[in-house]
Amino acid sequence: QESGSVTSRRVDRAGWSPPTLLVASLRRMHGEVARRNPVLILELLVLATLVTFCWLMARSTYLRADPQLIGTAIMVDLTFTAALCHWLLGVRLGGLGRWTLVPVLAMGLAIGRALLPGDVANTGTFSLIAVALVECFALLMAIFNIRKLARAVRVACRAGDNAFDALESALLALAPSAPRFVSYARFEVQIWTMCFAGWFMSPRPANGPGVFTHHKQAHWFTLVGVFVFLVAVEGVLAHCLLDAYHFTTAKWIFAACSGYALVWLFGDLQAVRVYRSSLGERSLVLRIGARGHATIPVHSVASVELGTWDKPGADEELFVLFGKANVKLTFHEPIAYKPAFRGEKSVRMLLTQIDDPERFKRALSAARGFVRGDDHLA
Repeated sequence: QESGSVTSRRVDRAGWSPPTLLVASLRRMHGEVARRNPVLILELLVLATLVTFCWLMARSTYLRADPQLIGTAIMVDLTFTAALCHWLLGVRLGGLGRWTLVPVLAMGLAIGRALLPGDVANTGTFSLIAVALVECFALLMAIFNIRKLARAVRVACRAGDNAFDALESALLALAPSAPRFVSYARFEVQIWTMCFAGWFMSPRPANGPGVFTHHKQAHWFTLVGVFVFLVAVEGVLAHCLLDAYHFTTAKWIFAACSGYALVWLFGDLQAVRVYRSSLGERSLVLRIGARGHATIPVHSVASVELGTWDKPGADEELFVLFGKANVKLTFHEPIAYKPAFRGEKSVRMLLTQIDDPERFKRALSAARGFVRGDDHLA
């Protein structure tokens, strides 16, 4: 009855006790297991001690002396350190599931947000820690399942997928309920890989009558050069300006964002150069770098039209690098389309951008047996 009153107590910043709240929350999560396993009881004591230490630091003169440094340290202890303790004691030794890391991290963020004063919590530390947690959680999940992931990648590669498609399939097998997260993880891995390794890779597939590119119509390489110049020049100027006014934290945050923008631009540039669309005897593979891809059986194509489209209509999907589409594909039945940052979706009409649309139409017409001068099947 006493523990029930503790967990149901309203939380206010003036009179609540973080150690009591954390112990009650973890005890509810562990349930009967915590009463039988001494390792989990030890974990509760360790986490309670950690939260108590952070609570005392948040009310000490150290936080007022350097709120940015001490506030960041408190948030790191309540999230990363607490999660590490839970992983070692609760998961590895206590037998709890790995999913329990999520509520521990969430409680650490919530407690840190409540402990720190508003002027400290709203300086961006909370947002940075939250973003870092998402990145680290994705990395840790991949490390924890590295054997399953490697096995699934090998199976997908043997089935004919490229390395990044195989990675996405393997991640989707491990996390079938999070297709958008899987798509984002695949995009991040591909962009970073292409940024550093793409310079040494040849275009895939090699040049041939059935290979089509997408960047010339959009003038994408020229635009990337302009963006890189602007990011580099303005980034240096902004860095010097923020340093002159002693905005140290903002200076390094802006530098990190500029560096990531350069990685994205170079990675996307190399992905567009290396990965191209191709037309085979039985299938059309549309691929624009890391932006997305679709494998379309040739017999599923009902019509192909040339024109100019800048916005998708009803039942249409826009799949371009930059600018307007110049080819419209209509299908007999919905086909699977995988755009970046989103899960797989089914579409009946696809608006895309081809550098040589006339040659593309002739090749697709010949592959499917289109009647000369008519876009529809005979």
